[in-house]
Amino acid sequence: VRQYASIKEFSFDSAIKRMSKVYKKDGKYIVYCKGATEWTLPLCSQYYDGQIQVLDEKTRQSILEAMQQNASQGFRVLTITSRELSPSDVPQDWEQEKLREKIEKDLIFLGFVVILDPPRDDVSKAVSECKEAGITTIMITGDNITTGRAIASQLGIFTEGQNLAMEGKQIANLTEEDFVKTTVYGRVSPEHKRMIIDRYQGMGRIVAMTGDGINDALALSMADCGVAMGIAGTEVAKEAADMVITDDSFSTIASGVKE
Repeated sequence: VRQYASIKEFSFDSAIKRMSKVYKKDGKYIVYCKGATEWTLPLCSQYYDGQIQVLDEKTRQSILEAMQQNASQGFRVLTITSRELSPSDVPQDWEQEKLREKIEKDLIFLGFVVILDPPRDDVSKAVSECKEAGITTIMITGDNITTGRAIASQLGIFTEGQNLAMEGKQIANLTEEDFVKTTVYGRVSPEHKRMIIDRYQGMGRIVAMTGDGINDALALSMADCGVAMGIAGTEVAKEAADMVITDDSFSTIASGVKE
């Protein structure tokens, strides 16, 4: 690790679902980029399989199929990529505008990191209690929609044949009937959260929204009850919310409704 000098970081951006870092080693600049497969793989032109090879369409499809197979089992999948910058790609000014677009291109696909992040044991019971109380629980996630659907099925939030699962980019085109049936949203941006709240409130529904990030602040303030996370939540999210859950547990929200 000491051999790599950190030069520049492009922070995670929920709009493009990836982050990257540039390091310098032995006079060479190397980019490492990780993120959602659907957003990161299109930036790749090569892949590593013992040696660097051209990424053709057949290989690209097999990578996407492998990602979907893992996601269908409830795993979160991160795609890992890298590339060495050519001398002409090394900027004189690392703070110049639109530098990210110049750096995050012609990447080499290295593989996946597959993560199991199971829901807490008490969530399924809390979802059931909310349903009995007339509360519809909607899962909104930045993860792949297949991953979200699999986890939501385990929790009783999504039932095949009764509910729909949609990506955030599809919200604007949903009919009112399909919107009401949708209980899982994947690859969601902060703007999509605001659209969901606005549509439900336009239907006369009372909406509670949970959030923890800086980008969640507007959605939390728009909701009839904005709920921030006390552990993972940023100070901006807590200030925008009406309520703070100190243990970040969905079952605590259900208990709060009972009170």
